[in-house]
Amino acid sequence: MSVPPGTIIVNADDFGQSSVVNRAILTCFSGGLISSATIMANMPGFEEACDMAISNQLTDRIGVHLNLTDGWPLVPELRSNPALCDASGRFRRFRSRLLLKSDRAMIAAEVAAQIQRCRDAGLPLTHADSHQHVHNEPMVLLAILPVLKQLGIRYLRISRNMDVLPALSAKRLAKSCFNRWIAFHGLQGTDYFGTVEN
Repeated sequence: MSVPPGTIIVNADDFGQSSVVNRAILTCFSGGLISSATIMANMPGFEEACDMAISNQLTDRIGVHLNLTDGWPLVPELRSNPALCDASGRFRRFRSRLLLKSDRAMIAAEVAAQIQRCRDAGLPLTHADSHQHVHNEPMVLLAILPVLKQLGIRYLRISRNMDVLPALSAKRLAKSCFNRWIAFHGLQGTDYFGTVEN
C-alpha cells in the first residue's frame, strides 16, 4: 500500500468479525475516519465484509487480518493440533512458545488459505497484520514470512514503536529486532506504529 512520505494511516482491524463490526467500519470509511481496514477470512462476517468492500469501491484499501487466535481454522487438519487449537477445534489464545516444524507448516498453510479466500472473494489485498498481534511472536513470524513473500504481500504491520519505553529496555530492543527482521526479509512497513493513545 504505497503512500506519500509523512502520511498518517488509520487502519481498522477486525473487518469481517461480525455484522456489527462491519457496519461500524463502513461508517468510518464513509466518514473519512479511517484509511484502510484488514479483514478476517475465517470469521462469520467475512462474506458480508467482502460485499461491502466491493460495492463501495474499497477493495484497494483492504488488507488481510491474519487470524490464528479466534474462531475456526480454514485448514481442517489444524483443528486437531493441540498446540494451536482447543479440544473443540477452535483456535486457542496464542502463548509464546517454541513450535515444532510441523506446527509452523500448519500455520503457513492456514495463512495461505486465509489470503487465498480473500483473493477468491475479489479482494487483491494491499497489506497484512494479525489478530491480537500474533505475528509479533517469533515462531509465528518465522512461519508466515515466506508465505507473505510468495503470495505477493509486500506490506506487513511493524511492532508498536511509539511506546514510551527506556532506550535499553528488553521490550524495546525486542520490538526493534522484530521490525528490522521484517525489513531484512524484504517486507515494507510504516516508519511508526501505535494506538490512538500513543
